[in-house]
Amino acid sequence: MMAIVEGVEIEDNVFWVGAKDYSRTIFDSLIRLQKGTSYNSYLVIGDNEAALIDTVNPGFEDIMEKRIRSVVEPEKIKYIVMNHAEPDYAGGIERALTLSKGAKLITTQLGSKFATLFYNIPQDRIKVVKEGEKIDLGGYTLSFIEAPMLHWPETMFTFLNERGILFTCDFFGAHTAEGMWSDEVEDIMYHAKKYWGEIMMPFRVNAKNALKKISGLDVKMIAPSHGPIYRRPKEILERYIDWSEGKTKEKVLILFTSMWGHAMKAAEIVASELVSKGVEVSMYDASIADPGDVAAELVDSRGLVVASSTLEAHLHPMTTLYLNLAKLLRPPLKYAASIVTYLWGTGADREIRDALQEVGLELVGEIKINVRISENEVKALKKIAEEMAKKVKG
Repeated sequence: MMAIVEGVEIEDNVFWVGAKDYSRTIFDSLIRLQKGTSYNSYLVIGDNEAALIDTVNPGFEDIMEKRIRSVVEPEKIKYIVMNHAEPDYAGGIERALTLSKGAKLITTQLGSKFATLFYNIPQDRIKVVKEGEKIDLGGYTLSFIEAPMLHWPETMFTFLNERGILFTCDFFGAHTAEGMWSDEVEDIMYHAKKYWGEIMMPFRVNAKNALKKISGLDVKMIAPSHGPIYRRPKEILERYIDWSEGKTKEKVLILFTSMWGHAMKAAEIVASELVSKGVEVSMYDASIADPGDVAAELVDSRGLVVASSTLEAHLHPMTTLYLNLAKLLRPPLKYAASIVTYLWGTGADREIRDALQEVGLELVGEIKINVRISENEVKALKKIAEEMAKKVKG
């Protein structure tokens, strides 16, 4: 028996018409998805006209169409809002414009260029809107808020004034297919933090500007385009304020890559000493870690300890991967320490030092260990931990 596919009413005449993707396991060819994701498309039906806000990932257009048709005839849709041009939100635009021949694509000036490049949308089907511009659907009014570099330059938010619903695309998003509402997802704040770490953390200044813009709105509901909807948005707003301001904890992230166990043992000595001094520690094996989990830890860690084996006289490539990730994500880290193990030769300590300086961190200690850890080197490792603890608790 075929399942019935219908739109879900989230507020009077406001419907979720998106799709759940339970089988997707990776995003951006980087972040592993343990619980899939969702592509949230929203339909707002006014007395005179309807608007579709964002669409779905390519391959899910049929589901979106069925949900739309369960609610309204597509010809009533006069506006298709593209808050962001990336295909996971805009992949259904061509189908939506085909369903409603008279509909206009609503986007920013730069978004109109991207719509042509990505989806070959002709300019006569596009209506460019500016900051504060409004569209009247009859009883419902949509207004638009420019939010550049969250995380592409054309991004905007859409606000349904009469219901206080803020449609934010990537902002406030999360990768999980669970739940329609955030309060139905037990670990939603972890998913949100992981999403912030990968997508939004490099753009903290832009995030602060956007949060300032929306602070004057009476936001009763936040409807992102990935993950569940927030019908009680206070908690996620508070988290985003903290994250955008780069607030960190007395916490150290330890990343190790260990070919024969020596770098791991050194990392464990440092971790044990940090914990004994009241510092929170998160520890990951870089060879098997999920980059999304590491990104989440980078959101509020104050210190970073990198422990790495040497491979062919150079820094182990898995260590290099995560140092490059830190450079890309620009986390609010302040302090770092370096541990290198080697046998016959190494430039790995210099490579770590240079990378940490590129991230902009203060190096509080470094050590190079020739295979086995001596008693003096145990003392040196504990000293590094002591100096790190002073810094992160200082």
